[in-house]
Amino acid sequence: LSLAGDAAMRDGAYREAVTGFSEVLRLSREQTPDRPSPEQRAQRAHWEYQLGQGRFGLGDLPGALDHLRESLRLRK
Repeated sequence: LSLAGDAAMRDGAYREAVTGFSEVLRLSREQTPDRPSPEQRAQRAHWEYQLGQGRFGLGDLPGALDHLRESLRLRK
């Protein structure tokens, strides 16, 4: 799903990218909801960033801001 989301972003298919990154984040949170490893946090931060970019591409600025802030929070 992550690779599909990355490809959709490259192609400007923001709706598909948002769907893919939302799903991969949901699955990641289900697998390790409590204490993700540093590697998992970094991966989630990347997906949140990509999700923010996709929302921005769709014109959803408040949604983009939420995901971009979460990306920054995960990188701390």
